[in-house]
Amino acid sequence: MNVIKFSHDYLKFGDYKLPFRALLLDAWVVNRNDLHGQFVVYDTAYFDHTAPKGVNYYELPKGDVIILFFAVRNGLNLMENFKFTTIRRYTPLKYEYYKKQCGTIFDMVRT
Repeated sequence: MNVIKFSHDYLKFGDYKLPFRALLLDAWVVNRNDLHGQFVVYDTAYFDHTAPKGVNYYELPKGDVIILFFAVRNGLNLMENFKFTTIRRYTPLKYEYYKKQCGTIFDMVRT
């Protein structure tokens, strides 16, 4: 089974708690500097009880990154399912792997 590991519990998951499964819809490469600040906040915010406001932000790598777009399959029409992204470090091999895995299920787990 394909696995995506998360080091924190992210706000973007809403009511979904790790572990859960999701379908990889697509993967694309962008430069970190081209991402809008609000998207970065959405994707990187995680719960941190030691932070003043209870939230901290994962530091993204510089340069190119891979954006993975997932949908949680819960028996509803795909258009009605919970969707989320995760940003990953780019390497040509990782990108090739994720592109080939589009349409497959991944386990989302907490490390």
